Amino acid sequence: MVLYRLFLFTQAHVLAGHDFQAENDEVARELAALVADRCADRCDGFELWDGTRMVLNQRRLETGRTGQNATGTVNSAPAPGEQANQALGALREALEASAAAI
Repeated sequence: MVLYRLFLFTQAHVLAGHDFQAENDEVARELAALVADRCADRCDGFELWDGTRMVLNQRRLETGRTGQNATGTVNSAPAPGEQANQALGALREALEASAAAI
């Protein structure tokens, strides 16, 4: 398991941040995109980090929820897998607590 850090942004300011573990970058990107989509009413983008390595940087464009990852390819939120659904509940609760504290 790898430790990742997710930051949710609103108007270029950090709204919430949370550390979580995932098996690999693909699973972490999936979780981050799901959380950001579920928080779209409060945030307009997010960054996903593995230590000092940016894994994904996704910002809302005027046309909807799209963005670019660290390699510059365009991303959209994937359909949730079983592992993502299991981890999403705990991650959402932690982010809500983090956002409430801010």
